[in-house]
Amino acid sequence: MSRTAPVLLCAALLAACQSADAPTAPADAPAFAAAKVIHTPQRAEIIVDDIVLNECSGELMQFHFNELMVAHDLEIVGRQFHAQLVQMDRGSNGVGLTTGAHYRQVGAQKSSFFISAKIDEVQTFVSTTSLIGEGKAPDALGHVTYHITVGPSGKLIVEFEKARFTCR
Repeated sequence: MSRTAPVLLCAALLAACQSADAPTAPADAPAFAAAKVIHTPQRAEIIVDDIVLNECSGELMQFHFNELMVAHDLEIVGRQFHAQLVQMDRGSNGVGLTTGAHYRQVGAQKSSFFISAKIDEVQTFVSTTSLIGEGKAPDALGHVTYHITVGPSGKLIVEFEKARFTCR
């Protein structure tokens, strides 16, 4: 009996699986339409002149931001939008308004954001880069805040909001 029961069980299962009726999908199965997928590389130049407080030196400085933001985005039309961002410095520099100290920005920042089902949603992007002081000017860490909007056409709109520098 130890071998007969499992053999009979296997034979019954095998016979049931080989019936003449082929399995069919349920009649009310949802139809899945292929979604349109768009992959777009984009570039945004960010050039802003602003006066900001350098908290390390305690003085205001005239700062010239010259950044390039490169975005690789993937949009599943009407459903999702995902962007991978890289922000690179292209010669940003500053001058202290009291001491005349010179500063230059170095570094790159990577980030990504994800939007589900809403286009025209605003995302905040904070870039953290190094600010190198020349001579005795103290080095600082820059925190630059941008607002990024994905327009109806899928184009990124980048708006500078503010910058602040803290001691490093």
